[in-house]
Amino acid sequence: MHEVSIGAALVDAAIRTAEEERPRRISKIHIEVGELTGLNPDQLRHIFKTTTKKTIIADAELVIKTIKPAIECEECGYKGRVNLVKDFHFNAPQITCPTCKSGEVKITAGNECRLYRITFEKQK
Repeated sequence: MHEVSIGAALVDAAIRTAEEERPRRISKIHIEVGELTGLNPDQLRHIFKTTTKKTIIADAELVIKTIKPAIECEECGYKGRVNLVKDFHFNAPQITCPTCKSGEVKITAGNECRLYRITFEKQK
């Protein structure tokens, strides 16, 4: 359950940023989570809700954008999305090129987890 440490780190980053900006109100915290991280968005929302009580971001909505996996094949040059088996959380996914079936691929998307935007109203 690595969602706890990741969720806590995201909350800390959002609080630090919000405190620096001194907003009147924070309405949304936007994060991107790649499908390959294995992070569960519902658990992240729960952690966010419970760890932000009595903080400057307590009333903010957590907006999670899920990033699909993408690769670049070293063999044939394919660049694009890949499909994962639905239960890949129980086994490490085998990512191969959908064109040539090579396993020599570079992951270009789907393994990120980042806070990328905070929506707030400035003080007047």
